[in-house]
Amino acid sequence: MGTKEDNVLTESQLVCILIGSMIGIGVLSLPKDVIKISKQDGWISVLLGSVYPLYVIFIANYIRKKHPKEDLLDLNKKIYGRFFGIIFNMIFLIFFLFIGTEVAAGVNNVLKIYMVHFLNKWNILTLLFLITAYAAYGGAKTIGRMNEVLFYSTFAIFLIPLFAVSKGDILNLKPVLGSGVLTIIKGVKETATIYSGVEILFIIYPFLHTNVNIGKCGLRSIIFITIIYTLFTIVTILYLGIDTTLKFLWPLITVTESIMIPVINSFRYVFLALWTMTMFKVISIDYYIFSYGLNKLFKKISRKNWILILYPIMIILSSLYGNPTIRRDFIGKVFPVYVTYNVVFITITAILVALGKGDNYAKKDENNNNN
Repeated sequence: MGTKEDNVLTESQLVCILIGSMIGIGVLSLPKDVIKISKQDGWISVLLGSVYPLYVIFIANYIRKKHPKEDLLDLNKKIYGRFFGIIFNMIFLIFFLFIGTEVAAGVNNVLKIYMVHFLNKWNILTLLFLITAYAAYGGAKTIGRMNEVLFYSTFAIFLIPLFAVSKGDILNLKPVLGSGVLTIIKGVKETATIYSGVEILFIIYPFLHTNVNIGKCGLRSIIFITIIYTLFTIVTILYLGIDTTLKFLWPLITVTESIMIPVINSFRYVFLALWTMTMFKVISIDYYIFSYGLNKLFKKISRKNWILILYPIMIILSSLYGNPTIRRDFIGKVFPVYVTYNVVFITITAILVALGKGDNYAKKDENNNNN
């Protein structure tokens, strides 16, 4: 993978990577998912769901201050021992495998339905992973630059659905808090998973300049994502209403179809083209993190070789998710469990770090290097 000095990320790249890691296929169906539970107050559940990534950023920032040169994978082996450390690391890393392949499967479903009916899933997935594997092969710096470039070049994707607000009905949002506080809180469970991906910070913080404040960068990225997710949900409710929203697989795409501009036949295709480019960011980040983690666990195989080995595996796994309904049912069962596990695991790890569990090993390593 190269030395950490060869892969230093800038503050701007970190913000773009964190944003890229949290923007997934789920944003297209987010309004429907929260409306099922929180009704017209779904946007409030989305807003409250940001507590999860904020907590992750807080814990990552704390651990980084204690061990700035060691990522979570290193600390797990020191804190829990080699055997349990490897097990915990694999559980943590498989989460990124799930995200990367799930997003790819979702992209495949959307593109086949709306844009490229003539291509089969193998054509789409092979090309999709070819591009993302190439980016992941280049290392952290390449991932950082790609996320930075794509963020600014596809920024319009965050604005397109908002044009539909003029066609919405404010009555669709009323009564505010009408669904009940408990129902809104229950809906947070659905929204917390939409922010997953931010956990990559536990892996990439050693690649940052020491003067980069990950708390500030994390806060900027979370504020941006939270505003976008909340606005997308509000616009969908305004335009479609809660009953109509539930009839669509991806209501956000339906919202973009309402935008009419002369010369452009259908704004949906513009939105989906830009959206697909943003999905490249998500998949490449998770592809890189998973291969990097495997390299740290099994050092005899280099990260670049892992990229090549994983290429057909990622394609096959992505093809197994099935149609959109089956894929979403599976994710709806797996992701909440993983999010709960991550919260418990990083909390316990942070407590052990606070108690100095990993410090003794660090001192031993330092003494051995001095000798």
